Amino acid sequence: MDKIEIVFEKVLNLSRDDETYKNYCNLEFNDFMIIITKNSDISISSKSYKMFEYPSIKQYEEILKIEDNIPIPEIYLNIIKQFLSKKPERSKEMNEIIEIIKNIKEKIKNEINDYNNLGKHINILETEISKMETKINMLESVLK
Repeated sequence: MDKIEIVFEKVLNLSRDDETYKNYCNLEFNDFMIIITKNSDISISSKSYKMFEYPSIKQYEEILKIEDNIPIPEIYLNIIKQFLSKKPERSKEMNEIIEIIKNIKEKIKNEINDYNNLGKHINILETEISKMETKINMLESVLK
């Protein structure tokens, strides 16, 4: 089995936004684990725990998994890293970042689809041009 090369990995510990957790003893935290591999798979998992719970007991729950093998251009990867390196203060902000990551991957996918469609159209046009050139050559040879 090939070793998975990780290009970005980070665990963020964030406090929760809810009003019900204003009481210090009931304060809840969310840990987010973000992993981006070299083949551009993205995995984001989270776990929640209260102030006096030992966090490592709980397992992470996967909240986003993208395994489309669509490469992330360096510029987009840097944007994602910048968002995550700012360490959002609250889970709500992290959820916004997750949406941004989803949007970036969707944008990349759409750009690739557009490029592929453009390539198909170019091939069709080249075929039509070739047919027209053949007809022109035939007409020229008849006229000579």
